[in-house]
Amino acid sequence: MNQFSRRKFLHTVDVSAASTIFLKAGGNPPEPGSQATTEQVETADISPEQMPETGRFKSIYFKNTATPS
Repeated sequence: MNQFSRRKFLHTVDVSAASTIFLKAGGNPPEPGSQATTEQVETADISPEQMPETGRFKSIYFKNTATPS
């Protein structure tokens, strides 16, 4: 029985993932006149005690990005 090494397995997974992305990117364009449907979502009414604490959250991603000039 042939041995399927870890390296061959990882290579096979990489090739499969890349080909899947390639095939998905080359798909058919949407049909003319078709529109996406969206659902309206209502906000939840919860008490202030149940609200998540978000005051201490700092976004590192947006802080370190520079705007192009």
